[in-house]
Amino acid sequence: MLETKVFTFFTEITNKYLIDKSGNPVGRIFDLIVRPTEPYPRVISLVVSRGILKKTYAIVPWEGIKTVTKDPSISDNEYHLISDVSTLVFKDFYYAENDMALRKDILDKQIVDTFNRKVVRVNDIHLLKAENNLHIAHVDVGMRGLIRRLDAEKAVDTLVRLFNPNSKYLTSDNFISWKYV
Repeated sequence: MLETKVFTFFTEITNKYLIDKSGNPVGRIFDLIVRPTEPYPRVISLVVSRGILKKTYAIVPWEGIKTVTKDPSISDNEYHLISDVSTLVFKDFYYAENDMALRKDILDKQIVDTFNRKVVRVNDIHLLKAENNLHIAHVDVGMRGLIRRLDAEKAVDTLVRLFNPNSKYLTSDNFISWKYV
């Protein structure tokens, strides 16, 4: 039996296609929106983008999404739209009133690590899967998070294993629990 991956990263979700009922792509997942009132905020919506040069965005409530796991050992998920595509309204911008958009409001921002009392840059966001929900668990402030964000993790890992198989880079993550942010 395959072990289901309980955690996933923001960068593993974004740029995947949101699929409609007919199996056609609606657009790419661009951002996730969370409600910051909980200790570990839950994803309440995702933002889908269309276009290359002139992007348009639609906000889809998380309840309108069905996650289909293709390979649970590597978190290979597809995200399917439950409602009809015609219900989506694409605009030139998106706004998360009283909520936080992870790409806009957290990624690449300087934050204060209240546990170690220092300012760090957020490179990726570690999300916890609980039932059909996603919650922010940690922020990744390390080099590995930055490499993952640049979509070069597999290549860099291969090179590091080749030249230094016992490298600390391969085994250590630099996470800060969300409760210390």
